[in-house]
Amino acid sequence: MNTQYTVRSVGHDEVNLVASLIAESFQRLDVAEWLIADPAQRFVPMRDQFAIMVEHAVDHGTVLLNGDSTGAIVCFDNTKEAPEPADYDARLRDACGPHLARFQALDEAFAKHHPTKPHIHAAFLGVHRDHRDKGIGSALMRHQLSHADAAQSAIYLEASDATNRERYRRYGFSDLDPMELPDGPTMYPMWRDPAAA
Repeated sequence: MNTQYTVRSVGHDEVNLVASLIAESFQRLDVAEWLIADPAQRFVPMRDQFAIMVEHAVDHGTVLLNGDSTGAIVCFDNTKEAPEPADYDARLRDACGPHLARFQALDEAFAKHHPTKPHIHAAFLGVHRDHRDKGIGSALMRHQLSHADAAQSAIYLEASDATNRERYRRYGFSDLDPMELPDGPTMYPMWRDPAAA
């Protein structure tokens, strides 16, 4: 059986696996370079920050891996009230160290642009660099879209660049106002209403 395109839920025992996978897949993004200019210093703070968010999504959203653990999607359920991650400020400071100011600026930009209407927030979608362009990310996204459509939930995400924005348009996402980071790259918030039941 080919497990590459199967999808499974993740529990707390795989938080670090997912955080590492997402951090690795994001290493070459413009926003990652903006966060931490030196690529040799980039992975560990990003992994540790992602771990905070993945742990929170296990409790207040959905975290999915494909069967081979080469791709993951991390979503938060913003159709209902949820607490902030416990001790977030202190944990972010510990995770990011001297890079804290940029991570805080990114959080502020995300919060400023985040919609207030109920939705699922598809926060992170990543595929290991050795397994890209094989349809793994598409399988994970289609699974999440199917779930959202069944629940009649809208989905929101932030595309990391114009190329990814075009990919998400193919799934029915439409553009919201662009998000320009201070002295940094532009990201592209996007919204998708649920398909008709």
